[in-house]
Amino acid sequence: MTTMRTCLLVPTAGVSAAVVPWRRDGQLAATVIVKATFALEGGPNARPLAPVEVRKAEVYHRNNPSRSIREADDLAPFKRRADVVFAGSARSPGPPVEELAARLALLRGGKPLLDKTLRVLGDRDSEHAALRPFTEMPIVFERARGGFGFQENPLGAQLPNVLPPTHGAAARPAGLAPLSWTWAARRNALNGASRKLLEQEIAEITAGIDDYFQCALPDQRTPFLEPDDELVLEHLLEGQPKLALRLPRARGLAIARLPGETISSIELVANTLFIDSDARTFSITFRSARPMPSEQALFGARFSGAVEVDGAPVHWPELAVPQPLAPPPPPSQPLGLGGTVIMAEPQPAQPGVSQTVVIEEPRPLIGTMIIEEPRAPVSLPFAGAAPSPARSSEPRSIPGAPWASMPAADLPSHSFAGTVELSLEGVDVPAPAPPPPPPPAPPPPPAPAVKPTAAKWRKDEPKEPAAAPRAPAPTNAAAARAPSPAVKKSIYGKFGK
Repeated sequence: MTTMRTCLLVPTAGVSAAVVPWRRDGQLAATVIVKATFALEGGPNARPLAPVEVRKAEVYHRNNPSRSIREADDLAPFKRRADVVFAGSARSPGPPVEELAARLALLRGGKPLLDKTLRVLGDRDSEHAALRPFTEMPIVFERARGGFGFQENPLGAQLPNVLPPTHGAAARPAGLAPLSWTWAARRNALNGASRKLLEQEIAEITAGIDDYFQCALPDQRTPFLEPDDELVLEHLLEGQPKLALRLPRARGLAIARLPGETISSIELVANTLFIDSDARTFSITFRSARPMPSEQALFGARFSGAVEVDGAPVHWPELAVPQPLAPPPPPSQPLGLGGTVIMAEPQPAQPGVSQTVVIEEPRPLIGTMIIEEPRAPVSLPFAGAAPSPARSSEPRSIPGAPWASMPAADLPSHSFAGTVELSLEGVDVPAPAPPPPPPPAPPPPPAPAVKPTAAKWRKDEPKEPAAAPRAPAPTNAAAARAPSPAVKKSIYGKFGK
């Protein structure tokens, strides 16, 4: 299994972040994604909360893949417009009601960027039956019109609870939740391209698929978010019929440092707003891309992302990156003795005088010594034989041999005369250890049992007299047919006489 490389991201406090590498038309880029979470409550200033993690996969309702999604994944490399999506329920402000209007709006300078209202009905048994009152109704695609055969909403119902503000069936599903990438509305935006290209280590982005990365319904896509945009929720929060708040003065920032370069800054844009009325939070996701010169620079770079809220300074971490590797050293010279051994010409042997070996002064070693880490010895159940030297595929030619192509050469003769005296004086030689005593002799095996046999007659002992000859058998037929007593007993013994 091949391990996919990832870009290193150094986190900062108060945000969750990710880096997505991708390529389009041969241009390599990295997108930095930063996510910040705030409390869904009124007041002049939004209160930051612990960030919701960057979603690397879709989150299903009740973690059931057979249902619609609650959150889309956050790994889109870019978005041309902002997505505004909602997860939660429509809620009655007081006693149960049969119908209410749920509204989601985003205003800028008093002008709507998004203003969407849904009709929410109670359950009923037929199209024109009475509605049953409710206090809470989930706004999910399972409650919108659809079902088997509805390509836009295969999970919908024939008697929906969530409807568009006008009567009649709508071409697209009524709702506020994000769309799964498996649904036709997004899958068709791939324009025939394979999704596997987006799941590679470096996503390959083909032309004409920009709308695929938008997870909101088309009427919930707006220009990029800006500070002080006003968010309005009606009948979407428990105990609060209407909530109006301004988005925080938040600015997404990122820094990147490539090997051998200085730190560069990246300005991010806010292009996703996710509202969770059940948790009473909302999250803003910022992203932006930076071109990369090569894959080596991409996966060797260090990134960090942060969100600056109300002008508070950001405490950036240290972005240490590995420097480019130095060129390898020149090949090392072979190591050996640092000197020359000269064998003197043989001299006539003299009694008590040995030949002389002259060793010159050693010269310094030149080169690089490469020491390998010791390797663990290999345990064999038998003594390993020394490896035989490599043999040449061609036979060696020995001068003077019968098969040789050249005559024998006159080899110079050398005579080494002299005496080498070895002395063990002053050397402690340990005495040989006494041999171990022989092991005790094993006890003799027990004598085999002798089976008694019948004794043979000796020649000097008297033999038993011979038996008298038997009388001849009767000749009459009756006597010949009469069975012997032993035979008669064996035949008739079981049946009586």
